[in-house]
Amino acid sequence: MLFRSFGQAISDFQTVQFTLADMATELVAAQQMVRLAAWKLDQNHSDKSMLCAMAKRMATDLCFNVCNHALQLHGGYGYITEYPLERYLRDARVHQILEGTNEIMRVIIARNVLKDLSFLYVINHRKSDSPAASQLVKAGLVSLRLKRRSYHCNKTRER
Repeated sequence: MLFRSFGQAISDFQTVQFTLADMATELVAAQQMVRLAAWKLDQNHSDKSMLCAMAKRMATDLCFNVCNHALQLHGGYGYITEYPLERYLRDARVHQILEGTNEIMRVIIARNVLKDLSFLYVINHRKSDSPAASQLVKAGLVSLRLKRRSYHCNKTRER
């Protein structure tokens, strides 16, 4: 079915094209993150639980966003059961809750990040990074180090 608005196909509007491009990019990013986590799990890598939590959180959030944008593009047709979109949206939302909520995934990720920042050093030492990207990573590392020190100082004071 071809949706029309103001006498032309909605796919001719640049905003719709940008939305579709963003949706496709988010789906590919989610797929790649899931593949990386699965590979780390198969290799029994030390950071497998953190990457699996990252993949689950990222994939379910991005897929829900993609379904939500698709619902916006379809309008009222997105809600009726004759189109699979309403089921996709429900399924994406349920997966944000099943097998541990995304909030729990964030807790797992944060604990692993605070425990071991070494995975960030790999990003920092890649030769292909632009100077600006390298500075952003360094700023992030400094911020995480300060937060980590603050966390440990507070834990020491509590004792």
